[in-house]
Amino acid sequence: MSVPAFSDWKPVAPGLVSIIVLLHRHDGFTSACTRSIKAHIAEPHEVLMITPENDSGVVGFSQGANMGLRAAAGEYILLTDGSTAFTPQALSGMLECLRREPDAGLVAPMMNRSGETPYINGRQLVPETEIVTPEQADDFARSFRKRYRHRRAAAHNVTGGCFLFRRKLAEEIGLFDERYDDPWYEFEDEDYGIRAGIAGYSHYIAGDVFVFRQTKDPFIRNNRKFRLKWMEQDKESREGRICLIRSALERARRLAGRGECDAAVEMLLNAAGIRLDAPKVYLAMAALFLEANLPNDCLAILKELPEAHRHPDAVILNGYARLKLGDANAAARLADAALQMRPLSAPALNLSGEIVYAQGQPDVAARWFRKAASADPGYGPAHTNLGMLHWEAGRAEAALKSFTKGFLLSPDNADVRQIYLNALRKVDCETEPALSIIRNSRCLHPHIRALHFALIERLLASGDNTAAMEEIEENLVQFGMDDGVLEQALAVRKDLGPEKIDPEKTEPTVSACMIVKNEEKYLARCLHSIKPVCDEIILADTGSEDRSRDIALAFGASVFDFEWVDDFSAARNFTLSKASGDWIFIPDGDEVIAPSDYPVFMETLKSNEKSAFIFHTRNYILSFTFVGRNPNDGFHPELETGAGWRNSVKVRLFPNSPMIRFSYPLHEMVEPALRKADIKIKHCTLAIHHYGMIDTGKSRAKNRYYYELGIEKLKERKNQKNYHFIWELASTATAIGEYSHAVELWKILIENNPDRIIESCLCLSLIYESLNQYDDMLSSCRMAYSLAPESPETMSHLSKAYFLAGDMPKAIATGAGLHYHDSESYHAGLVIALAKACNGEKETAVNFITRLKTCLGIELIAPEIERFCTHFINSGLPGYADIIFSTAAQCGIMAKKRILPDASISSRQAGSDIPVN
Repeated sequence: MSVPAFSDWKPVAPGLVSIIVLLHRHDGFTSACTRSIKAHIAEPHEVLMITPENDSGVVGFSQGANMGLRAAAGEYILLTDGSTAFTPQALSGMLECLRREPDAGLVAPMMNRSGETPYINGRQLVPETEIVTPEQADDFARSFRKRYRHRRAAAHNVTGGCFLFRRKLAEEIGLFDERYDDPWYEFEDEDYGIRAGIAGYSHYIAGDVFVFRQTKDPFIRNNRKFRLKWMEQDKESREGRICLIRSALERARRLAGRGECDAAVEMLLNAAGIRLDAPKVYLAMAALFLEANLPNDCLAILKELPEAHRHPDAVILNGYARLKLGDANAAARLADAALQMRPLSAPALNLSGEIVYAQGQPDVAARWFRKAASADPGYGPAHTNLGMLHWEAGRAEAALKSFTKGFLLSPDNADVRQIYLNALRKVDCETEPALSIIRNSRCLHPHIRALHFALIERLLASGDNTAAMEEIEENLVQFGMDDGVLEQALAVRKDLGPEKIDPEKTEPTVSACMIVKNEEKYLARCLHSIKPVCDEIILADTGSEDRSRDIALAFGASVFDFEWVDDFSAARNFTLSKASGDWIFIPDGDEVIAPSDYPVFMETLKSNEKSAFIFHTRNYILSFTFVGRNPNDGFHPELETGAGWRNSVKVRLFPNSPMIRFSYPLHEMVEPALRKADIKIKHCTLAIHHYGMIDTGKSRAKNRYYYELGIEKLKERKNQKNYHFIWELASTATAIGEYSHAVELWKILIENNPDRIIESCLCLSLIYESLNQYDDMLSSCRMAYSLAPESPETMSHLSKAYFLAGDMPKAIATGAGLHYHDSESYHAGLVIALAKACNGEKETAVNFITRLKTCLGIELIAPEIERFCTHFINSGLPGYADIIFSTAAQCGIMAKKRILPDASISSRQAGSDIPVN
């Protein structure tokens, strides 16, 4: 189903707000929501309550929103759900923000941290609101609005189940997309925001409005449909190019906030090459250069903007650049021109003030600055400039007040920010208000690294080293490893000491026990993710040559040096001997836990202490044809990456007991000790997210070490009948290209390990494909298919085997049951499309491959086309190569045909699709 068309709108009632309340999730809070509307919304409004079910069944978010839109008569639409408790002036504040910006699309309020926090745009969350109760919400909102009055912030998108927009926006872009048909949220709000952005609208956070979200329990959002929809968009269409530009602008904004200005400029230059909606890109680059105090570069970019003199924003930027270069006369002419186009432009009025100030007229400048502040009360630089006039006149208290107001409104402006922070260092003032203001600003603009540093500085100055340490850790995770920040972290941690178990704690305690070597790439992220559920971290460093040891110390781990003796169990057991928690948790340094899974973890701790728990591990991979691949399912959008993941299971959580120790020097396991101690092993639904396999260089080196050690231990301990060990050895042998040994091991597993015979057959088939042994490949795929004929994976592999063998009818017939019409199953679809082309169905193939190209880009498809052409040339079937080549050319994919020596290995990277646990 496409986006529902709708033209039968009700007549608009000017000034009316239609409040659409969706009750599909939080009907338990409905009465509080209704009371808050009656108590706090004075504007003309109507309330449309959408119930969870109708005659058709359960109503999803999109369907419910559309039901409300069809019935709405308001000029404005406020879409929310029953968990929102409105506060005094909430709607008036959102309307004020919406009316202030002519291009405003969606406007969302700030809100408290609650159970749904992981799924809300973090910029909309007010820090330290976990303790705000429903009874306190109104008073908190009044105080919040008074302090942050007129603050608003542009946003790439908004989320959170509460936003306001004009009905004309809905009339222009249509209703919500009902392909999101799940009763839970599936990113329908973000989808609508993207569509509004494509139509030219911008989104804003009403930074002085606070509403209270009543839900405390976490809920599940799934972004799979959302991700696939926009991934498969035609990138060559106008809408697709606008999306690319919007994405580039947002990424450049974040890079600039991190201080990576060169990377931000490069991003914008690439976006400018798209040549659509280019003014926004040029203006963003010019503003970036101006903020970096590079006025000549700013002017050079503006010269590239067609008809720059017709763009008020370009004229204003030009004026500021001229003023920085000392040409006040030229700047004045540009300011006048901008004011003729926009008489109430606060930036232009402020520019006029800066010009006359530079000419020695502070009193006249003050009038201009006040005009700018009056024209737009949310424009921070005008207040900061007024503060500078106070400062020069010796009125430090009045100056700090103006500096504070400017910073409250525009903390993303580098000059405003620096002036305020410098004033705090020179003027005695109360610590707590400044801390609260900086913390709130950092949350509203989390991409600006300087705000993180400012908060750390103030916390350290106040003596709150614990809170400062938390901010430093957050900084290391968000912005990456920085030697200066890491040095600061170690200094603060030295004063605090490592994390220790609280002897007064009555709940079950957890010791995370880890062994690490050279894991600096992921270790900070790992430790940051496990700290909320662990009371202490015991880490054995087995010889790191990078910064892993310092990172672990900074995050509060108790770090021990452990001399490596080629025995993983020995290292694991050493960490267990140092643990003092009630429970032992076993993570690795390149793994992460999702915050949404913390409640699952904590609930598991309440289980019987005589149980151990198996966790599922999502081993993220880069290949779409990896044996055992699961597509990313959208339940952990902030953590999912690559082409999907392969599942593996192991015991990760068990009671702390000297009876429980690991066995086996390689691919260590705790299960034998658990069975001996008569401890039950149960499954936990929590997922561990593992990233080691997408770091191909490190993964290959590890696999070589595991293989050589495995051969040695196999000889020493005669583990031929330990099929788990043999599986691991076969996997690593394949991954490093030791094919002859790998074939031998896979055959042992096929003959003796029925539980994994299908995977073994498919892994063996990929080796045969790499060796160009297509008859053997076909035989292995047939065996797997015979055991699981309904499996998409066995169908896909057998279809490809027939295709490579040149049997196109069988390739098509075998793949007939596959669903390959999305980007994540593109490889199977590509094989079948090419088989159809070779079988005389070229038009069908061209249509599919063209769609695939527009969704994924040529760079992903062309190498596969080239590989198949080369294969058929070397296999003595050049006719098929010609058909594939011409089909690709017809789709606009210019592939190469190459003749390789008969004994060569295919262009596939050796072992890239073989599972390694």
